Amino acid sequence: MTDASPTGQGVCYGSMADRDFDHLAQHAWLKGWSTRHDGGDEDRSDDLDARFAPVSDFMHTRQWRTAVAHRWQWKGDHITLLEARAALSGVKWVARQPSLHHRRVPFFIDSQACLGALAKGRSPSRKLNRVLRCTAAYIGAADLRMSWLWVPTDHNPADKPSRVRGRKRPARS
Repeated sequence: MTDASPTGQGVCYGSMADRDFDHLAQHAWLKGWSTRHDGGDEDRSDDLDARFAPVSDFMHTRQWRTAVAHRWQWKGDHITLLEARAALSGVKWVARQPSLHHRRVPFFIDSQACLGALAKGRSPSRKLNRVLRCTAAYIGAADLRMSWLWVPTDHNPADKPSRVRGRKRPARS
């Protein structure tokens, strides 16, 4: 699970049983957007809360640990690009864990624009395409099967680590 803010990024992780993943997958479309709608013709906020109940219930019943939390070295980039860079950090973190190779990975993001670009694998933006290609390289190298899922921002545990304060991460030489 990842999140980005104008100040930094956060990556969180937790464990999930196969039956939990299958349950969440029932409520997700190929592009990660939930297709379940419990309401009638009217679009009310309580219907939307029920629509995302499986995801929010899942988020609150797990223990999440922070894998990455640091400030950006880039200034002034668009938030979708920052969200994609946070997702790249999350995919890198998973790819660097040999025990997680050759698996399906449910990956939660709260940015619909970034989720759509990651699910599709491309974007009209050159900068975003560069990040997407790098992400695809890590996914291919670790033989991961990604399931990109959308999560409402209020239920995203990676939101707090993305609001990092303090010193910027040291630059690599």
